[in-house]
Amino acid sequence: MAREPDGVTCWGRYGDGSEIYTPPLDMSRGTWHHIEFWVKLNTPGQSNAQQTFWIDGVQRGTWQGFSFRSSTILRLNSVQLTFNRGISGGSTVERLFVDHLVVTTGRPSP
Repeated sequence: MAREPDGVTCWGRYGDGSEIYTPPLDMSRGTWHHIEFWVKLNTPGQSNAQQTFWIDGVQRGTWQGFSFRSSTILRLNSVQLTFNRGISGGSTVERLFVDHLVVTTGRPSP
């Protein structure tokens, strides 16, 4: 993953062009959606990490071939899901309701 301008921090917001998105990525307002996000940590010393997400059972994005860690001591301890309304301009009130949150060590089935 590309690093922030400080040369150290890596939040993953800068893609390297290898990420794949499959439209549509938008979600209907006022409707419950099923979002799945899967992360595979890399083998230390290799760039084989992966992330994939699904919206309502359809794979919509994947990133692969990068490194999160260089030691087995480092583990995945948090995941942040953020949503962007994709419109520039002034601030707006946004609400996100979450229900049935599941965390598992296995990859979700299709």
